[in-house]
Amino acid sequence: MRRPRPAPGLLCVVCLFGLLDARPAGAQANPDFDAVTWTPLTCDAPLLTALEPRGEIDLVGDALFPAAYVGRDATYLYVRYRVDQTPLSTRGFIRNSDWTVLVQTPAGDPFQYQYQLSLDGDGDDTVQVWKNDPADDLTFSPIFTDDSDTQLFSQAPGPLARAVQAADGSDFRGTPDYFVDVAFPISVLIANGVVGSADELGQALFFPATAIAPNHHNKDYLNCPFLPATALTVGASVAPAPVPAHAATQVSYTFTIENGGSVAARGIVVTAAGLPPFVSSPEVTASADDASVTPTVVAADPPTVRVPALPIGATLTVRVSGTAALACTGGTTVVTASATNAVAASASAVLQVAGTSEVCDGIDNNCDGQVDEGGDALCDDGVFCNGAETCGGAAGCQPGTPPSCDDGNPCTTDACDATLGCTHTPLPGCPPCTTPADCNDGNACTTDACNAGSCANTPIPGCVPCTSAAQCDDGDHCTTDTCAAGTCAHAPVTTCPCVTGPEVCNDGIDNDCDGLTDCADPDCAADPACAPPPEICGNCVDDNHDGLVDWEDPQCCAQPMALAVDRVTLRPPPARVHGDRLRLQAIYSEVTPALFDPLKQDTSLQLSDASGTLFCTTIPAGRFRRTQRLVFAFTDRAARAAGGLERVEFRINRRGNLLFRARGRGVDLRPVVGGSVRVTLRVGNACARATMALRTSRKGLVFP
Repeated sequence: MRRPRPAPGLLCVVCLFGLLDARPAGAQANPDFDAVTWTPLTCDAPLLTALEPRGEIDLVGDALFPAAYVGRDATYLYVRYRVDQTPLSTRGFIRNSDWTVLVQTPAGDPFQYQYQLSLDGDGDDTVQVWKNDPADDLTFSPIFTDDSDTQLFSQAPGPLARAVQAADGSDFRGTPDYFVDVAFPISVLIANGVVGSADELGQALFFPATAIAPNHHNKDYLNCPFLPATALTVGASVAPAPVPAHAATQVSYTFTIENGGSVAARGIVVTAAGLPPFVSSPEVTASADDASVTPTVVAADPPTVRVPALPIGATLTVRVSGTAALACTGGTTVVTASATNAVAASASAVLQVAGTSEVCDGIDNNCDGQVDEGGDALCDDGVFCNGAETCGGAAGCQPGTPPSCDDGNPCTTDACDATLGCTHTPLPGCPPCTTPADCNDGNACTTDACNAGSCANTPIPGCVPCTSAAQCDDGDHCTTDTCAAGTCAHAPVTTCPCVTGPEVCNDGIDNDCDGLTDCADPDCAADPACAPPPEICGNCVDDNHDGLVDWEDPQCCAQPMALAVDRVTLRPPPARVHGDRLRLQAIYSEVTPALFDPLKQDTSLQLSDASGTLFCTTIPAGRFRRTQRLVFAFTDRAARAAGGLERVEFRINRRGNLLFRARGRGVDLRPVVGGSVRVTLRVGNACARATMALRTSRKGLVFP
């Protein structure tokens, strides 16, 4: 482009040709092209216009000199086009030249355009309104070719159209540029169903173009989406990262699409290309942080989601999950989001693969290009006594043949020691024998036998050896104790029945002769002496020994709310901590409780696992501060006042949800037992609770 030169003056040529006094239907006032406020229709494309047709339909412009404008007053919708040469001939506008704009209305399908407004230069010149029905979905790569189908309105332009030399000094091809200005009566647009009211034009989207027929857009257009445009920001991630080689692993892709522009995005299409083929049976879900957004999953492979509209600042989240079974090579997935009024934006997620320790299985586990390197050594368990193991490739490790340690001597115990090898330990008191009489040990409480040339003296169960009756006292006054043939005997005394009575719950005696004493007897269940102690709320101790501490116990919180946990990160020992050892994010309540006030009510946070309490602390109400109108925060940089927590925050969002966040580097955690953690959050007398399963990641134990 040549640098624009100042215009020699406003050259205004109004294409009326005998129709200056003609007015559109309804006898409304003529349009005032010079008084209307023109709003540029433009975008950040490096080359703003697409083609270079004949000069009168060659749209020209850049960031300084927009190629198209739109304006509106109470009576007309105005459209302005900047073209390279005069669009006029001696009879009016040049034949076979059309200046048009496609309109996507607020009530129409956001993936299509509904109407086309045109100035048709055919010698007779008309202002026309067309309807696009049936319509195709819009595409911009390649550009859509869906022409309008039905003419709704046609009228000689009269005062509705003009051509004037551009007064701002633009001369893109070395000659002065021209404006083609067209006004469309709003009453005509309403009467023909283009809009329901004039206000809807403020929400309409426009696609200016030129053509050789009033229902085409085939000669020149802007390298822009429908305007005014917005900007989409796309993010992509995949977890876990990396995934182990040769292992079926659940993977989850997360794609985020945020409307960072100043107008709502319409007709959003999200497609993830290059989803690795080894991700089997992908499942696609879509949600948004704005309740008005209604995403639709169109396909799972490739993952495709459509959204009619995404408000300013709203974020759409698309998650794709499946099972990945990778060898040693991962893959890159590119997610692209486009909209009717937003250019395509992309981001990529790389699924990486990490080798594992080499094992004997016929697979390259450590991804070094070799299979089962190390041979039989991969299978050696270091144990002498089970023989030498061998590697069988895909069949895995094969067991060895244990060595035989039998020395043939019945009076030794033969064994195999992992360090010493075969051992033969003499059996004490194991003389050789030929008959049981050779094995008599003089103990009436053993059975004497000669087995395979060695003596065996087997104790008789329940037999007590004795030499006198005094050695046989069993302490039971209802038996007669005697010593007969060297063994104790206890004959029941038939005249000695058990004397029964009511169980006394604190005397250490089985008073009712049922074998149960004091509090172990169900008869004492209601006795005050056997009642458990009450739970003391807020001391982080299980006072009543029911396995529930403080606000986990129904005695402290009888009706807990459901806690909606969004994210948990725990880094218990022995992990080295470079960030927070505990991080928690949740929705405490979908609706903020009427009496909620952490400035006047203490706050408690508890975490427990299968082994008991992991973390328990109470933050006094006086430690919270109102940092914003709807934000209450506790801060302790020294991490000494609340069990190592540095920051705790309650925040009420615009939907009335009460959000909770907590984090701390100095939290003292023991190793987590089991795969689940219960989280309890209490403010005043209200509490919320949730249990979630944690998974292991490089960040620690996380949810989700």
